[in-house]
Amino acid sequence: MEREKEKPEEGNGPCPYEELAREAWESSAEYDGTPWDETEPVARELREKKKDLVILALTDHGKYGDTAVAHAVAASMIFHAELCIIPLTPATEPESETMRHSLHVADRQGIPVTWHPYENGLKRKLPAIAESVNAMMLVIGAAPDREPAFFTVKRALRWIRGSRIPALVVGGQLPRPDSYRSILLPLDTSVYSKEKALWAGYFHRFYHADIHLLYKNYRDDYLEQKLKANLQFTEKIYRNLEIPSTRHDIDDCWEEIESYALRFAPEVHGSLMVCMTTRYPTPADWIFGRKEKRLLKKAKGFPLLLINQRDDLYVLCT
Repeated sequence: MEREKEKPEEGNGPCPYEELAREAWESSAEYDGTPWDETEPVARELREKKKDLVILALTDHGKYGDTAVAHAVAASMIFHAELCIIPLTPATEPESETMRHSLHVADRQGIPVTWHPYENGLKRKLPAIAESVNAMMLVIGAAPDREPAFFTVKRALRWIRGSRIPALVVGGQLPRPDSYRSILLPLDTSVYSKEKALWAGYFHRFYHADIHLLYKNYRDDYLEQKLKANLQFTEKIYRNLEIPSTRHDIDDCWEEIESYALRFAPEVHGSLMVCMTTRYPTPADWIFGRKEKRLLKKAKGFPLLLINQRDDLYVLCT
């Protein structure tokens, strides 16, 4: 993959994604009449000066950690971001060929790379590190349960939970030349579908990625109306921002729309799916596992961008 030569144009007017966030706030259940830019989380964000964006890559110096760095380099190319590599374990062996190649690509593409020093208690310190460097995304390589690696699916989710920035979870497969060119956006009845739409839109804005909206038709009228509201909101925003998307409505879908999207991905050369994590687990989640855990196991290394539900919207404007 080649880095885009031009950043999105910057103007003196309002960022279009701020307008998207404003509209999402005013249509949310929490809206109480307070203007969007006067809510405390947003006011705090708007008071900060614009900073360079940073991608965080966590590596254990093994296969999955090196793959995480490779995908982080790809993400840095897409978003014109700096790269910060955080070691999970002390380095005891020379850098692998994969790591050397990733660092060479970063250097060739002009991506600033820094190494955070190894330290104990990283899980507890990670949110503060992310905030201090203005991180926009965390990249983790998760291995199947029986493979030796720092992160299994279960452990990765424990580290992701509570993060204010999305986590790109990859497996052991290195990025392809067409990685992140086709984004899967499964929509359901959740109010947090709007945040997924934001992030899928970023991949088009920065990388001209194709966005595929997937949703299943509900027989229950109430659920169908909630789905239509999310779909209409997403398409309205994409239309205003001139972001093309393709709709895929699925009838007689017996499984979760995200699970269907994983099987559907090869039909559109999909290389990333955007998902929300579970904020309030149900009794079924305690019995069968949270949806994101089930998805990561089904994905078998297919990249998933996991977004934690927040009370405010993260707006990426550079």
